[in-house]
Amino acid sequence: MRTNTKTKSSKTSTVQPESSVYEWQVSFRIGSADSVNVCEDGWLYGPFTMRGTDKPETSDTTTVAAEPSTVDVINFGTFDMCIEISSPIDLTLDVTNFSVDVTTCDEEPANFAGEWSGTYSCDNEGCADIPTEEITLTVTQEPGSHSASYTDGEAFYEGTVCGNVFTYNGGVEGEFGYIEKGTMTLNADGSAHKVSTFKDNSGPCQGECEDFLTRAET
Repeated sequence: MRTNTKTKSSKTSTVQPESSVYEWQVSFRIGSADSVNVCEDGWLYGPFTMRGTDKPETSDTTTVAAEPSTVDVINFGTFDMCIEISSPIDLTLDVTNFSVDVTTCDEEPANFAGEWSGTYSCDNEGCADIPTEEITLTVTQEPGSHSASYTDGEAFYEGTVCGNVFTYNGGVEGEFGYIEKGTMTLNADGSAHKVSTFKDNSGPCQGECEDFLTRAET
């Protein structure tokens, strides 16, 4: 596995306590080795908080699950990673080691297959919010499979099912399309709750969306 690491940093104006204990915000973006700009277009993980004095001493212990597209990129053998740091002081970053832990799901996959309909809304930045609107999507999943995909108009998504959670990413390709990732959770009553984040392929529009869905009876 070969990793091409890029970094970008910014200095924040946060007022720190007299004890000189500082906080860093660290984010990671991962993309394929031929990424045009992984620091802008890569899959985002973070930000995570690190604390210390003249150097980071502790960090939060948050563990995040890699998106299926990220796993595919890593498994290919070569990928680009951008590390972004927001710091209240000037610092130098020395990256000497990076590891990826991959775990499998040991829960039986729930059945998400079928046509779902309901409502969604989005809180956006760089463009107008989307008020509550209707949505219909179709999920394809073989019985007992941990893999699933779904279509929503021109958009296509794929991902993995672990227990009652379907984690996906996808979107619409092209200049006027977007990338989107999120989770769809199957509730005990058979309904589903879907949350996601999206970003336009070109332009400043990005946001967080929430869906409330009911599966059509068959």
